[in-house]
Amino acid sequence: MIKIHLILVASPLLVLIGASLAFADASYDVGYNAAKFDFLHHKSYNDSCHTDCTQYKLGYSEAWNTLNGWLGNH
Repeated sequence: MIKIHLILVASPLLVLIGASLAFADASYDVGYNAAKFDFLHHKSYNDSCHTDCTQYKLGYSEAWNTLNGWLGNH
């Protein structure tokens, strides 16, 4: 009985974590690639691009720090 409850709780959690990791990775890649294209195309960062890229990097690292904290990986 305990095994069934564990499976019922763990399965949706694993799906949720997998989906959130895929989304976090895709969001970071999109932001990074957009910033890289802007840099190569214009040969310099404008202020808005620099701010956006910084926000992507901060958000991505914070998401991983939060997830690692939840999983007990320090």
